Amino acid sequence: GFSLMESAQLTAKPHGDYAAIPPNTRVKLNKILFTPSFRIAMISAQSEMIGDLGKLITREKRKIPATKKKGIDGKDYYIPNVKSKKYMKAMARMIAGLAGSLLIQETVMHKLGFKTDKWGLKYVKEIDIEGERKELVVHIANPANVFLRYYHRIKGLLEYDDPDKYLALLNRAKWDFHPLYQLAQELISNRGVDFDPIWHPDDEPWKIWRDIGVYSLKRIVRMLEVVPGMEKEVGK
Repeated sequence: GFSLMESAQLTAKPHGDYAAIPPNTRVKLNKILFTPSFRIAMISAQSEMIGDLGKLITREKRKIPATKKKGIDGKDYYIPNVKSKKYMKAMARMIAGLAGSLLIQETVMHKLGFKTDKWGLKYVKEIDIEGERKELVVHIANPANVFLRYYHRIKGLLEYDDPDKYLALLNRAKWDFHPLYQLAQELISNRGVDFDPIWHPDDEPWKIWRDIGVYSLKRIVRMLEVVPGMEKEVGK
């Protein structure tokens, strides 16, 4: 069987091993990114699955370094960073599970009448609403398609024939950043989440600052959007 450590790792990694990310690293990343721990944990786990599969295929042999650990007594000690072949096989087999879950997802969505827009991630279907044809878009984000999300994002950028393609990438990637950075980007571009202007250049300075202040307050304290009088669109 597996060792206790390997058993724990095989259980934790596919579900997001937060403990593998040092607390100090999480604190620093949370100042820049928006809840990045799960994505980092899943990307790390899936990278390990792919890596272990590659090692088993190529039968890579290398000297395994020791890992520095700090004991309860505060002293440093070293343990070999060894993974048994059985553990590596188990991690490699998880790739088949990930691929299988995405294939099942594709099959189910097609059976429901959807067409694939972005493989493993986004699906579209035309529906009839009160006699008018509308397009229903379903975006399925799950642990199995973490890599696919970034692949489709980069692929879309490369295919985007526009001089402002890097601005388009920033707009797509802004949701990965801390909300305060999102707000700063929106204020600089003068475009709210609904793509309407936040403030109008022809307004008096005090009105511009008022609109910026109200919009910023609503973005930071989202509950204000349901307060009577605050739901009015800023600048209109």
